[in-house]
Amino acid sequence: MIEFYQIKLECLDYLPSMPTVLNKLLEVLNDSSVSNKEIAKIVSLDSSISAKILSIANSAIFGGIAPIRDINLAVTRLGRLDVKSIAMTLFISTMLKKFKLENIDIEYFWKHNLAVSFLARRLSQYLKTEKAFTEEDRAVIYLAGLFHDIGYVLFDQINPDIMQLVKNKAIEQCEPFIELEKIIIHTTHAHEGAELLKFWNLPHEIVETVRYHHEPYAAKDESIKALAKIINMADYFAHEFRIKTFQDIRYEVNFQSLWDEFEFASYNEDEFIVFKNELASQTNLFISFSELALNL
Repeated sequence: MIEFYQIKLECLDYLPSMPTVLNKLLEVLNDSSVSNKEIAKIVSLDSSISAKILSIANSAIFGGIAPIRDINLAVTRLGRLDVKSIAMTLFISTMLKKFKLENIDIEYFWKHNLAVSFLARRLSQYLKTEKAFTEEDRAVIYLAGLFHDIGYVLFDQINPDIMQLVKNKAIEQCEPFIELEKIIIHTTHAHEGAELLKFWNLPHEIVETVRYHHEPYAAKDESIKALAKIINMADYFAHEFRIKTFQDIRYEVNFQSLWDEFEFASYNEDEFIVFKNELASQTNLFISFSELALNL
């Protein structure tokens, strides 16, 4: 029996499903034996995805000498990982418009998740690890960042009154939202969001990274732990840049132990200021580009 926030799936008014085309696309994009031509055929089955892939492939950041109108060429120009990221970004952007929310400002939520997805991919190069992250790993990191707070949306959709209670107490008591979730509803947006991603059949790495993004050291799998650390730190920087879903709620990381696992922990004050300012500028530029690209 599938439940979200202790409510049976069949009793929910609205719970979006992953489009069949998108599920198939994710499956083949992870299969190196599938050609770009075959991927293009699947992309072409969804007019909104194919239109977006073409428009971004022809945008200034990716555009070549001549415009392209063929999906196969667009997939080749962008590369598989960018096709995956664009398709998933488009899905969540479209999905959010269908929710009826009382406690979440969709614009704030969307910008925060875009910021975390970008920051996570950037910060992955600073985590001290024995093995460097591959481009495929960075695609997983980006998508985990994009979906890391989807549980908030589910919470507000299913039980807005209780969410308002948790939100108000978090503000009044200056306590992290997730700690009050544990006390009041005995679950968290991280866990429930992970369950939704599992219901959508998203890859295990994304599901578990979302589940542990507030508590990375609780993950038993070392690879998931590393990914969750990155999302946690990206979340911290997004809040530092005041790009956050809830403007008045405190955000907390397992600070010193986590901080020391990143190379920038050894920067002196001047070096860190330069690093932080550049990161903030790049993050805001990415959000602006993403919003423009989605409206192309």
